[in-house]
Amino acid sequence: MCGIAGALQLAADAPASTETAAAVVARLNDYQRARGPDGEGLWTSPDGRIVLGHRRLAIIDLSAAGAQPMSDHTGRWTITFNGEIYNYRELRAELERQGVAFRTDSDTEVLINAVAAWGEAALPKLRGMFAFALWDQLSGELWLARDPYGIKPLYVAERGGMLWFASAARALARLAPVDDARDPAGLVGFYLWGSVPEPFTWWAGIRAFPAGHFQRIALGSPAPAPKPYRRIEELYVAQPPAPLAPGELRALIHDSVRHHLVADVPVGIFLSAGVDSGVIAALAAELGGELRTITLAFDEYLGTANDEAPLAEELASRLGARHTTVRIDRSAFEAMVDDFLEAMDQPSIDGLNTWLISTAARQQGLKVALSGLGGDELFGSYPSFEQIPKLLNSFGRLPLHGSPGRAAQRMLRRLAPSALPPKMAGLLTHSGDLASAYLLRRAVYLEDEVEALLDPECMRDGLERLSTQHALAGFVRPLEAAGASLRAQISALESGWYMRNQLLRDADWAAMAHGLEIRLPFVDGELLRRLGPAIASGKPPVKSDLAACPAPRHEPASRRKTGFTTPVADWLFERTGIRQRRLRGWAIEVHRQFAQGSGVPAMRRARPNPRPKAPASPARQKRVLIFRLGSIGDFVVALPCLRLVRRCYPGARIALLTNEPVSSMTAPAQEILKGTGLVDGYFSYPGATRHVGDIVALRAALRNFAPDRLVYLPPERSRAAILRDWLFFRSCGIASCIGFGTDRELRQFPDEGRCESEAARLARTLAALGHVDLDDPASFDLALSGAERGEAERMLERMPGFRNRIIVGLSIGTKQPINNWGDDNWRRVLEAVWRPDLGLVLLGAAEDRVRSTLVAEKWSGPALNLCGEISPRVSAAVARHFSFFLCHDSGPMHLAAAVGTPCIAVFSRRNPPGQWYPCGKGHRMLYPAHPSDTIRSIRPEQVIDATVDMLPDACRVHAPAA
Repeated sequence: MCGIAGALQLAADAPASTETAAAVVARLNDYQRARGPDGEGLWTSPDGRIVLGHRRLAIIDLSAAGAQPMSDHTGRWTITFNGEIYNYRELRAELERQGVAFRTDSDTEVLINAVAAWGEAALPKLRGMFAFALWDQLSGELWLARDPYGIKPLYVAERGGMLWFASAARALARLAPVDDARDPAGLVGFYLWGSVPEPFTWWAGIRAFPAGHFQRIALGSPAPAPKPYRRIEELYVAQPPAPLAPGELRALIHDSVRHHLVADVPVGIFLSAGVDSGVIAALAAELGGELRTITLAFDEYLGTANDEAPLAEELASRLGARHTTVRIDRSAFEAMVDDFLEAMDQPSIDGLNTWLISTAARQQGLKVALSGLGGDELFGSYPSFEQIPKLLNSFGRLPLHGSPGRAAQRMLRRLAPSALPPKMAGLLTHSGDLASAYLLRRAVYLEDEVEALLDPECMRDGLERLSTQHALAGFVRPLEAAGASLRAQISALESGWYMRNQLLRDADWAAMAHGLEIRLPFVDGELLRRLGPAIASGKPPVKSDLAACPAPRHEPASRRKTGFTTPVADWLFERTGIRQRRLRGWAIEVHRQFAQGSGVPAMRRARPNPRPKAPASPARQKRVLIFRLGSIGDFVVALPCLRLVRRCYPGARIALLTNEPVSSMTAPAQEILKGTGLVDGYFSYPGATRHVGDIVALRAALRNFAPDRLVYLPPERSRAAILRDWLFFRSCGIASCIGFGTDRELRQFPDEGRCESEAARLARTLAALGHVDLDDPASFDLALSGAERGEAERMLERMPGFRNRIIVGLSIGTKQPINNWGDDNWRRVLEAVWRPDLGLVLLGAAEDRVRSTLVAEKWSGPALNLCGEISPRVSAAVARHFSFFLCHDSGPMHLAAAVGTPCIAVFSRRNPPGQWYPCGKGHRMLYPAHPSDTIRSIRPEQVIDATVDMLPDACRVHAPAA
């Protein structure tokens, strides 16, 4: 899952130069950074006619070999690809039988070679979600393609002899030289549907590339229209209608879930109290592996029938899942709603539920999650499956359609403008055929109501170009011609209109704004190929059939359909200040947000029915300031508390106030926290400064940031220093503070011979915010990116036979001389513990490089000195491969422990035993025996014994699991 972008110079005399096009694509890449936080790439063809950009979210093949844009081994084909090919292993095996050799383990390389081998015939073979641009250097041809359901977005724009494309329409509108005037069809379509229907977008010059289509654009020739290779509406009738055999539905869903679990990173599941997500979770549990589930719940629903959490937690417990329930209250919603609107790619009245659950999932360290979206469309559980047939049977015979119906509709609206439900009058005009009835069921505003909101000319132009009922009728025509059931026709409309234009699009941008990939086992072309004909038969599968698919002990509890029920509708209604029905009021608010400063056609002020009240000013985004000083270890042990702050303020802008590095041997907080998503910005100052200018400048910066709350997490400080800090922060205008009133002295545990850890002390400081689980390894997760892990593997590959060795790590550096155990001691340890199957990797700062080389001379096997070559986070990624880590009490020790590597560490008496113990278990901490002893009193034999004890359990001879 990624973000793609690119530019193609169609005409030889196109005005854009290669440098200009590359600069624009680079900006498009940067705009789409959240879609691919693990890396980026930019490629320009030798002739400069095409530029391809890519932002990477590493899911399959996390190594650098999986980076994009990717070329095949011949250099003929180059691709930028967004999505996942779930059957890539089967396709790879088929290609290998034909003699194709592969250099990576990625699905991207399989996709390139599939097109190279089979041409257009490769596209129907692909099982997955995708949008890609593939350049054929030999023929000078660009391929564009999108998956059949349209799960992954692709937007294109052509202007001045240049073709531009990207995963985000808003990126093209803001950064590419395209026509960014508002499209009346997009505006009117938004008011009809609550989202902009494809192929239109909010902008006149940008179009959605059609789902299930491909296009081959040859240089020097007019671009042909995209050609279909698979339409989902046609899959309902591609085979004769036939009910499912006993057990067939379970086999189909089981197969789809199995394919959607293919990944090289953990896959979570969005678990509500409904059937769809419950079946996915249950079948995933049957397939084995760690099951991680997450439920979104709301404080307003606590103890009521609408609370999803109890049933979801009960099912998760039966499945043996590692479950998380994340609760949201109104204050958290208010803090994030402006970020939500800013991230919205095109206006939509939906998407907030996905935004909220995606925020929670990413905070749990997930990059992939399965969703039950699509189950209602297949198994007929929307109200539309009952309401539309009744509507057609009850009102379809009335002779009031056409002009008589419209006249009666206008009269009814005038006679009872307030008492009459908005769509009641539409029964007279929208019940003569399926297309009209479906529009009545799904529309936010009907056509005649839009006239009261928009400029008449804009409204007429938009309606004419949309030609909505004609488009709906054309969509279901293949099913109607084949004699498919009404149930199948409604299913196709719900999938190809409501789901594609709103649910899938919102799921994509709302999740990708957090670097999260949502996978949809019910939205699968291969599944529909068999399920579609069953739906078109006289005995379609229903939700109770789906619920019976898992083993009996794992069946989800029976419950009325709610999905992710939320109080968000009430919150939005109260926030807008518009006295309209809830979805209608929110539609006006979303339009207002998009229209600000954009030149959108003005909403009419005359004849609103009822007239909207002026929207309230948007709530200011909450801001939180965290005060924490130190370097690597200080921020690793603070990770659980930082996570607590983010959980408590999920939509706030969180900034960290910290000290600047005191030497080149220390690292700034930015280098440790990058990629965790826990901090949005940084303020820094010279440590222990007394310079008045520094203090005044810092105070001004903090007053300008204007935090609503301070979270005080300093190291141990005297009461005088705490008072000085409190006075300073009050002078910055910060009235609300957490942490000042807590006892900051370490608690002693004499019976255990140690004291409270620094992580526990910090957690106690934030007890007012909630509990911090210091025993959960996920609390210390550094959220290492695929790019960082890939760089670590590239470094380790420099060691001969790396993958067949047990790797031992060593760091002899320390910024505190009192903690230096002595190079001779480390040499004696290395000399004593060497074995032929061991490899040694040395980590540290550049200043440690020479010393580390001299120490490693006593190592008889292969050694790799990475001191000063890699960042702290890449050092942590390297440490994942260690069986254990030899070190001082130091920052690298905490990095290694955070990724689950056991440490054997020598400590001085500078700090009491226990204070700086690393997180996790299995470590060996060696302290001087008596308070008066120095670190040199620890004998090499003690470290050697600890190492020998640990070696029999050392079994990591391959890269660890992602």
